[in-house]
Amino acid sequence: MEHRFDFDEDRPRVVITLSGCLTVDAVRGYQLALYSHPRWHPGIDAVVDMRDVKVGDFSSEEIRTVAGAPWIDPSIRHDGRVATVVGPDAALFGLIRMFNSYVAVDDRMDGPTGRVFKSLDDAETWLAQPIPEPQPGSLVDALRPQPEPRVEPAGN
Repeated sequence: MEHRFDFDEDRPRVVITLSGCLTVDAVRGYQLALYSHPRWHPGIDAVVDMRDVKVGDFSSEEIRTVAGAPWIDPSIRHDGRVATVVGPDAALFGLIRMFNSYVAVDDRMDGPTGRVFKSLDDAETWLAQPIPEPQPGSLVDALRPQPEPRVEPAGN
């Protein structure tokens, strides 16, 4: 899979253009290239243009692996908003929605907030909106793994 990164320091934003066959190895390759790029920094918003991507074979476990990105140092991972543009491809739309769900409930990460769009204009409109304040008790909070309650041994 080919990738291109266009950084816009005025917003700040990166447009990631992907093309070719989407596989776990391809995602790993583009993420390693992005996170080692000298202009990369956590918190930057991203548009991921996947309109020229064809979906390879992905199991739900592989999507979970890609969402967790164990090959990336968590301190440099993305925590900005990610607007993914897939065009009319329903299978790719569903795959990215599943990916975003796995990212949202990953308790090792505070972000990113991801949305999937069929058009670049809709993605740009969403990113232009101010970031809303987090709502306590949201669905994402409810889905995050909760710590096991501590049970104190009974005294004798």
